[in-house]
Amino acid sequence: MDKIIDLASDMPITQKDAIEKDAKKVVEHVVFEFSKKGIGGDYTGYHDITHELEVTYFTLLAAKFHFEQKEFNQNDVTTLFLSALLHDFDPLKESEKPHNDNVESFIRNDKELAKLIVPFETDLNIVLALIRRTTYPFNGKQKEHALERMQELFSLARIHKDDTVTRNHYEQLGWFLSICDRIAGYSLGDFKYARELARRNAISMEWPPSVINEQVVKYFKSLKVEKKMLDYVLMGVSDDYRKNLFNNIAGFRRAWEKEVRSKAI
Repeated sequence: MDKIIDLASDMPITQKDAIEKDAKKVVEHVVFEFSKKGIGGDYTGYHDITHELEVTYFTLLAAKFHFEQKEFNQNDVTTLFLSALLHDFDPLKESEKPHNDNVESFIRNDKELAKLIVPFETDLNIVLALIRRTTYPFNGKQKEHALERMQELFSLARIHKDDTVTRNHYEQLGWFLSICDRIAGYSLGDFKYARELARRNAISMEWPPSVINEQVVKYFKSLKVEKKMLDYVLMGVSDDYRKNLFNNIAGFRRAWEKEVRSKAI
């Protein structure tokens, strides 16, 4: 939490003087909502408050580099901050894997949250559009539904349908967020931590324990078709975090190959 607040204060993410206070209040609210519904530190699934904060920290860290390069403006960073912090904001948890329709409904109906995000002066519809882009896997009917809703949300944000430049810009920010969402935890820790994340994620993805290593290898292999954005995200983080990610990917591949050899004997 402290690292998130520090990053938010460094950029800054609002025009106001009380940036640190505003960021702290909204982060604390999200933590409280997760915790009071039993999705705090003791939760055994993947999509808990730790994941929410890891994604927020990693997204801000990556975004800071591009902000300093003047590729992102203040509104971009603010939108990414709120989108990352709220991307799995589904404390009611009808299932372990958050459903973006439920996430949108919960966000829109949280009156306290509505007050807390006022100082950030960003359109909630755009925040929700970026969250839609974190849908995973982003293919088939899920992708169609997400893209359709994103366009509706852009219209609600009064971005004209012919303003393809602005719409495409926010679609790219959503893609940026989706990469951060998928690699944050695996970049922030060592292989022991990565294995624990994979075990928790298996619950969300309904993977049986016997195929976890294989499925994680496929999970990361899918990033190859998104290499352009993956590289863009990784430009903004430290060498240590990049090393963690690639070491963990290699670790899962070795573990899977070992399983394959064992089954062949």
